[in-house]
Amino acid sequence: VGSYPGSMAYNPFMTGQPAYNGQSGGWKQANFDLSAYEGMLAQIMFETASDSSVQYAGWYIDDVGFTSTSWVNEYTQTVYIPSIAPDEVLEVSFPTWAPSDLGLVENVNVNYNAEATA
Repeated sequence: VGSYPGSMAYNPFMTGQPAYNGQSGGWKQANFDLSAYEGMLAQIMFETASDSSVQYAGWYIDDVGFTSTSWVNEYTQTVYIPSIAPDEVLEVSFPTWAPSDLGLVENVNVNYNAEATA
């Protein structure tokens, strides 16, 4: 999803490469599909280039994040309840658990899913 909005036209180092060019007039959000690199070690580079005719500070990058849309069902727990009355509330406790790669990332979202069938 997403791509660079322009290309470098007159820069000897990046001519024709997709790029942000000109002035944005403020912060812009950009999203890029990196699914082709899923499961691989990737190095992300932010590169700026200019020539002697441009006297600006460069560019500012803020709030970079990476997310995955794939789901890893790492833990399952099944609880069978033989019967429950209509409108009865039942509390079910599960053991404490954390993802195995929790120590590898700075922030992690853990999603829990519960299903009930009659």
